[in-house]
Amino acid sequence: MTKQTSEPTGNSEAGVSDILKDVPMPRRLSSQTLYTSQFENMEVGDCFIVEDTRSTDPKALEKSSVERQLRSSAYNWGKRLDRKFSCRRVDGGNLGVWRTE
Repeated sequence: MTKQTSEPTGNSEAGVSDILKDVPMPRRLSSQTLYTSQFENMEVGDCFIVEDTRSTDPKALEKSSVERQLRSSAYNWGKRLDRKFSCRRVDGGNLGVWRTE
């Protein structure tokens, strides 16, 4: 592992870090990769629950980016695996995904 070094930026704003050198970038996590094993291993009637902590406002929940990402993943995995998945809101605003076919 390389040593992380920084250079002063001269920026006195709060919340802004110095420039960091040789810092490895973490692997990108998308909804497509986060739920891979769940979609691949589900049998008809199985489900998994995803916590949606972004909002508790019912109007905002309708437009949640977590919900959009999960629905998109379910659709894409369904096409890839020739299966059908369905997403629904469950207790407390969390999201459930069921394999239906």
